[in-house]
Amino acid sequence: DALPIDLELLPRFLPGAAPSDLAAPLTALEAAVDEVAFLLNEMFQGLAGMEGGRDPLTRALNRRFLSSILSREIGFANANHTPLSVLLLDVDHFKRINDTHGHPIGDEVLRQVAEAVTENVRPSDFVFRYGGEEFLVVLVETDLRQAAIIAERMRQALAAKAVTASGLAPFHVTVSIGVAEHGGHPDENYLVKQADEALYRAKQNGRNRVEVA
Repeated sequence: DALPIDLELLPRFLPGAAPSDLAAPLTALEAAVDEVAFLLNEMFQGLAGMEGGRDPLTRALNRRFLSSILSREIGFANANHTPLSVLLLDVDHFKRINDTHGHPIGDEVLRQVAEAVTENVRPSDFVFRYGGEEFLVVLVETDLRQAAIIAERMRQALAAKAVTASGLAPFHVTVSIGVAEHGGHPDENYLVKQADEALYRAKQNGRNRVEVA
């Protein structure tokens, strides 16, 4: 409901103005205030929904948001004739980490990898936890060459990062990354498939490397 404004009290603050003179502008003001309240409520609900859609372990976006966000960004890219790229990243030999050190250490590795990935992209980009040890990054307004540079920077940062975990000496992990650029295909799954194929080549070619589609 619109916020009530007392037409009898207001003239005390606006000497010389009769209540009847203020009725129309105050009606418009009430409508504007109500609209602002509605928009703020929508914004806070959206933020709450986004927060609820984060992976509780890594704080990356949950995969269930991927289809809607990537489809929307593809639509923006098509409409504005801007590039869009995707990175698909996999932690190398993650099963070995779990088998050797246990799942709590594996979880800590994933947390720190997600943190490093997020630090190497912009606030306008999107980082998803795509699978067990896989992360997918949507890079807006980024072509294949730029995306490959970002992926290589990310790979180097992760290889240099010492993972710290309770009870263990610091150790290092590496990642393999597949890179693909949106080429106009309307199906977001096609773009992800291209990145996945590039990731597969990175693994086949020795891991700890970047391959482009």
